[in-house]
Amino acid sequence: MRENDGWQFAGEKAEQAADRLRPGYCGKRKADHPGNFCQVRRRPLPPLRAPGPAGQYWQRRGDHDRHRDLRNVLEQFSARETTLRVALGNIAQQFLRQLDIDLVAYVAQVGPVEADSEKPLDVSEIRQKIFQNDMHVIDQDKVEDLHQLISETKEKGDTLGGIIRLVATVLPAGLGSYVSWDTKLDAKLAAAAAGVNAMGNSGTTNRLLLGILAGSSFASQLIGDASLIKRPMKRVSQPLAKFGAEIALSPAGALPATVIGQKLHGAEIQLEVASAQVKSAAIFVALEAGSPSTIIEKLPTRNHTEIMLRQFGADITTEADNLTIHVQPGQELLGQEVEVPGDMSSAAFWLTAGRLRESWPLMS
Repeated sequence: MRENDGWQFAGEKAEQAADRLRPGYCGKRKADHPGNFCQVRRRPLPPLRAPGPAGQYWQRRGDHDRHRDLRNVLEQFSARETTLRVALGNIAQQFLRQLDIDLVAYVAQVGPVEADSEKPLDVSEIRQKIFQNDMHVIDQDKVEDLHQLISETKEKGDTLGGIIRLVATVLPAGLGSYVSWDTKLDAKLAAAAAGVNAMGNSGTTNRLLLGILAGSSFASQLIGDASLIKRPMKRVSQPLAKFGAEIALSPAGALPATVIGQKLHGAEIQLEVASAQVKSAAIFVALEAGSPSTIIEKLPTRNHTEIMLRQFGADITTEADNLTIHVQPGQELLGQEVEVPGDMSSAAFWLTAGRLRESWPLMS
């Protein structure tokens, strides 16, 4: 409204209403601007940021939430979503094995650097070679070239393309369609490969999976974002190694971590750091060991893992000092009905604990 004493918005004077407007606009009184126009405040726009991890949706300012991600959407990257994909993917792979279908995917090329094999290899040969390095490539001589190329590209702020090759054996003919973009088999495979996130910035997911995957019947590799790959992981891998776990870290003792699943043995270990996550990883390993184990903490930590696993039938006892934990392996864990609070990130860890192995039933 235009009135004698200046502009008004819903009954308020412009100078009062200006505080309620989005930053970047303001109201001016008639005395300041005879034309009675609401002038645009010429302040620089706040910088847009790159999309962050889950939970960093909004930046609060005043009465309003203003979205400042470069990608203006509500959905965000989350390693918890990756956890579910890994869990369900492993279950699907177990189904395929019942049909004698085996498969493996690897990096064949990054940018101009080709790292594929010159001769055809079967699935077992490919799997053996790609888990010898952190790039998932067959040609071991190209690993350092790929590291250098990726580092130089990051410094330039540029991106790289690449080729991921999937080899599957004993597939029946006729899978997928020929024309439709959403049902073509190669399109589905490409979407699945490009849609999987890394561990992101979730240290909890990474540390727990190190313990869960150590006793598996397959090899795995865990990676993360620019922040997570700088975090020390020896505090987890070294205690697990005493159970026979084979975990290869980067030269800096961080991610990527290659976990070669194998049979484990019981051990008595004393943790050097007070960490519920390290303790939980050790408990997961101890459950898969061939003999009883004892885990001694430096200080008492949260006991959520012990409580949860006991509910499913695990034989885990804690002494009166709240530091010494005894784990008896070989117990059959039975699915239970679990009421999880309204947070999918919590449910993801329960599903991961359901444990992607033939001997562990799925949980509700």
